Amino acid sequence: MYEYKKIDEARHFLSEMIKHKMDQKLFEFNLSACLSASRSVMQYALEEVQSNGNQKWYDSYITKSTYVKYFKDKRDINIHKKPLNTKKRHELSISTTFSVSVEYTVMDKNGNIISQSPELNQIDANSINPQNISYDFNYTFDDWNGHENVIELIEKYLNEIELFINNGVNLKFIAG
Repeated sequence: MYEYKKIDEARHFLSEMIKHKMDQKLFEFNLSACLSASRSVMQYALEEVQSNGNQKWYDSYITKSTYVKYFKDKRDINIHKKPLNTKKRHELSISTTFSVSVEYTVMDKNGNIISQSPELNQIDANSINPQNISYDFNYTFDDWNGHENVIELIEKYLNEIELFINNGVNLKFIAG
């Protein structure tokens, strides 16, 4: 019944994670809050399906969902054992554009020059200036085997639980 409110709350904390990602402490505080809110979504749904006899549907989904199981475990560790620990990864991206010219000579089968490009100067490396430089932080979990960073994982997780709740509402297993 309150699942969508908690999804909104979790998305709020995700936006705070993004906003404060330069500060690892604030990032992890918001991560903790996001995981608690998103776990509440699943707990509310569980209570509803238990009361209306549709727990099998819920259990089937949970056992198949990589993200839900992973973040359930992360939240449980965070609440019951120790605070979450993320790895901060620094990313530097530099892009530039420059043009290269090619010298060519076209000869006939007898070795006579038919045409030739004008002589070219060497490219001056000092004339190549970066057009776009960006520096960013991302966070990862040591125990995640995929390529996603924490923010990408949370986005996928929240999208997945929202689809799950939508499905439950459509099936009338969850009031929404």
